[in-house]
Amino acid sequence: MMSECENALAEALAADLGRSHMEAWFTETRYVAQDAKYMRRHLRKWAGPRHVSTPLVGFPGRSWTQARPRGVVLIIGAWNYPIQTVLSGAAAAIAAGNCVVFKSSEKAPASSALHARIVAEYLDEQCIRIMEGGAAEAACLLELPWYYIMYTGGGCVVLQAAAKYLTPVTLELGGEGPLHSFGRIVNAFRFGRLQALVSDANAHVAIGGQTNAETRYIAPTVLTSVQEDSAVMEEELFGPVLPILCFENLDSAIHLICARDKPLASYPFIKDSATERRFVERVSCGNMCINDTMYFAAVHKLPFGGVGASGMGCWSGEQGFKTFSYVKAVIKRGWWPDSDVRFAPYSQKKLALFKLIFELSS
Repeated sequence: MMSECENALAEALAADLGRSHMEAWFTETRYVAQDAKYMRRHLRKWAGPRHVSTPLVGFPGRSWTQARPRGVVLIIGAWNYPIQTVLSGAAAAIAAGNCVVFKSSEKAPASSALHARIVAEYLDEQCIRIMEGGAAEAACLLELPWYYIMYTGGGCVVLQAAAKYLTPVTLELGGEGPLHSFGRIVNAFRFGRLQALVSDANAHVAIGGQTNAETRYIAPTVLTSVQEDSAVMEEELFGPVLPILCFENLDSAIHLICARDKPLASYPFIKDSATERRFVERVSCGNMCINDTMYFAAVHKLPFGGVGASGMGCWSGEQGFKTFSYVKAVIKRGWWPDSDVRFAPYSQKKLALFKLIFELSS
């Protein structure tokens, strides 16, 4: 599906986000295709029984765990990666044996419309359905009971809705961190918001700053002399703007990071191994890529997710399969004659023997 629809997906992403074909392939279509391929290659191992040892007290018997699908799950994607945030999660949910309803972001309309077409063409509509629409449709979906919800965006409303049915969730909420920049803003509201954040920061525009409201274009912009408490430092920007703060030493930088909400990702550029160890140990974040950005997404054995205010739960690769599964514990007893030591009437002799059996089992 991803290979045959590559050009159509690239055109939709270009229409929604101004994203190049190269970037669309690397961060969206290839990512989903490789994630699905990796899961298919390892699915038999993940889904099969995993035997565990049975203690003496359980003899004769065998024990194992079995991954089982949760049921019908809901996936709500985001506009900034409209293909990846929906289809990668859907691939994991399907691999785990679930039925899936997913909703694309209405803020990426071309991608959402294409989702609806390719789902109908390639996937089994008895098991996988797509819902298009905006906030009202999302609210209707959240009124329903689900066995699991995966959501990318601001998650308080989702968490409140899930709590009503005790539905487990994976929330990718984002947070402050370096952004992979494409320059074109998804809609006029976000263009105006980002433009206001830059102008209100009262910072020095060291690089860029050019804008075009007609095309919603903002040139890659670097801000210096930024105040720590300015709005541009407090909000997730979703645009090609990089505020820079200067520190006298590493401890001061780490102190500022730790004083704020835990970020989804951190990208330290460090040459010294001792400094690297200190940063990795002391900075709490969902994901970290040292000396580059976002490359953890290229390693399907690594989970992806946030911590604290940047999210809960994780997905990608095997972790995605585990997210959309629950583990059933099974023990099978043999038909041998059972000792009466564990049955009433009880005696001190039986208690002593039972204690001995448990002691030998531990």
